[in-house]
Amino acid sequence: MARDLFAPTAGLDVSEPVAGADLFARDPNAPGPFKKGLTGAGVPGLKSSLYGAGALVARSVGAEETARAALAAAAEQNAIAAENIQTLDQVDWTNPESIRKQFAYYLGAGVPSLAAMGVAALLARVTGGMSARALGANPIAIEATKRAASYAGAAVPSIALETGGTFQSALETGVDLPELRALAGGFPGGLV
Repeated sequence: MARDLFAPTAGLDVSEPVAGADLFARDPNAPGPFKKGLTGAGVPGLKSSLYGAGALVARSVGAEETARAALAAAAEQNAIAAENIQTLDQVDWTNPESIRKQFAYYLGAGVPSLAAMGVAALLARVTGGMSARALGANPIAIEATKRAASYAGAAVPSIALETGGTFQSALETGVDLPELRALAGGFPGGLV
């Protein structure tokens, strides 16, 4: 335990380290690899893709001002994610701790997207089952409806995230018909 120099004590014990004297100590407030992946890359990446999808929808209905605002917000979130990116070339493949930290980072980065898909699948399953019951379907049809609704519910956020990211890339590269490019690339990419 480090000794506080400003605490009311009679003297210092030289066998105990002094608080704040280790200039190379790890910052205790720095996020760990999981939290860095979650808050530094995962959440901003999710927000960026959703803003991109919103910009695509806004542009498709002619709301250009809303689309510009959504794209500006997406660029802001992309900048946050870019500051916290951790690539595979930063891993020391001879060090198990380095590999574990990278795995934790990627796990944290994937949690927001997986959570969005899981919540949407659950909501779709519940509403699909309730709808089938309300229509008086038999138990087998109710189960089939719940299962199909679960898959569709998980696919919708995945497609929206993929399409939103593809739309931003299509605008940056200046392709013709970026909306069509986003839909053609994002829809099958989101299903995979």
